[in-house]
Amino acid sequence: MVYRNNNLKKEVSNEVPAYPFAVDVPSFPERKYLVGIYRFARITYIALFIAMIFCIITIFRAFSLKVSPRFIKWNNLENRFQYVNFSYDKKPSSPQKDISFSEYLNEYFVTTYISKKFSISENAIENYNNWCNCNDKKATKMGMLYLDQECYLCFYSTSQIYSTFTNNLQNAYNTMFETGITRTVDIIDINMISGYNSDPTLSMIEWFLNKTKPIIISRTYRVDFIVNEFKDKKLSSKDVLIAYIEISGNKAIPQLRTVVSESYMFNPNYDLILKDYTEEANAK
Repeated sequence: MVYRNNNLKKEVSNEVPAYPFAVDVPSFPERKYLVGIYRFARITYIALFIAMIFCIITIFRAFSLKVSPRFIKWNNLENRFQYVNFSYDKKPSSPQKDISFSEYLNEYFVTTYISKKFSISENAIENYNNWCNCNDKKATKMGMLYLDQECYLCFYSTSQIYSTFTNNLQNAYNTMFETGITRTVDIIDINMISGYNSDPTLSMIEWFLNKTKPIIISRTYRVDFIVNEFKDKKLSSKDVLIAYIEISGNKAIPQLRTVVSESYMFNPNYDLILKDYTEEANAK
């Protein structure tokens, strides 16, 4: 019998014999092989059981995860790639984005302002209400929500912006109206690109007298829109424009906003956007 101390001659020892000699019986020489197979099988079963548990956990985890891939698409309006989240397990409840009430009013004002600035109506009174000078006039309490407000552009833009309009566009618009040219505006998209709220600080005296200062908000929007021009009620041309409009006003009075900065440019993807917009309109 072989012992761990490798002393083959010593028959008596306190050492425990090493496998397979611990089960090596001369009358049953196959015993050591059977024990080895048994131990190997036991280890194998334990390993398979652990692997099976991991497989079950992996499968359960895979089916419990929601499939929500992110696609990349080309944005024709902004001339760049962007991510688009999509979920297979549910249908979007609404195609509209969720925005606050005050933010909705801001977007409403910006799109209304652009429409009134670039539109030419068949009605001379409507054109006058949009373009006239607001000196010695008073705005209604509804503010920008009152669409029939006289001198809309004058009331809701700075004096410098309104002067630029009267010097560069108003005379041309009057001439176009007199020759039977009208215009309409289609808003394609609007997105806020920057914004901030003022943080007014109070002096010790103002704080002691419990006075408050208004919080002034500022928002800048990018608007993609189409100007449709008609001659004698027949469509003669379309222009695709991009506007960058900055508005400002008292946060506590959401119906009063003022355009403090504006810039416009032709969209470089003119043909592609018109094609997509026309196809979408026909589909509806």
